[in-house]
Amino acid sequence: MNLKYCIKISIESLYLLLSNRSKCKELLNKDHLDENDMIDIYVSLHIVLETSLNALHRQIIKSQIVKPIDELEVVNNIDKIGFIEKTILFIYNSQFKFNGDLEKAAMHHKIIGKMRNFAGVRNKLLHGHSISSLVIDEKIERKSDTRLNLEEKKLRVQIKNFITINEGMKFFLDHVDNKSWSRSYVEDLKKQYLDYDFIPEKYR
Repeated sequence: MNLKYCIKISIESLYLLLSNRSKCKELLNKDHLDENDMIDIYVSLHIVLETSLNALHRQIIKSQIVKPIDELEVVNNIDKIGFIEKTILFIYNSQFKFNGDLEKAAMHHKIIGKMRNFAGVRNKLLHGHSISSLVIDEKIERKSDTRLNLEEKKLRVQIKNFITINEGMKFFLDHVDNKSWSRSYVEDLKKQYLDYDFIPEKYR
């Protein structure tokens, strides 16, 4: 009797996520950041956030599918939804067990607004908004909105928001009421997609 086995393996590239984590780590460990460094950090940090949350939501949705549907078709359809919208649907449509953590849930719910604001700087940079200063008599009088973001104080706020968003997502994953999810499965998701160990301690 010949038995035929079908082994299905889903392989997903994490190159963009890992390479941009590495790039951010290298830049943030420099003793001094110039404007070009900050531009690269803003863009790379956004790539890390967007690719990691998109990948996380794909894993979550695929784990809940019980119908015999082609997995790649599912992935293609999921990818037509933006990462912010996926996150909103996850927060509003998932079943959670918050128990005594309702106040924390309300606090972490604010990550939706933070994600919308987070995209603003990256969008201005990649859409070619002016990075300029108005100089009169050798003195800088005014800076464009985009250039104003290229200051360490503003960059630190962006990094804090990145950490807050990841912490919020960890909180919601920890409280999902899904008996089929093992603790190790949740911890693996958090480690793979919500890790921010690449950010030096001085920026946290």
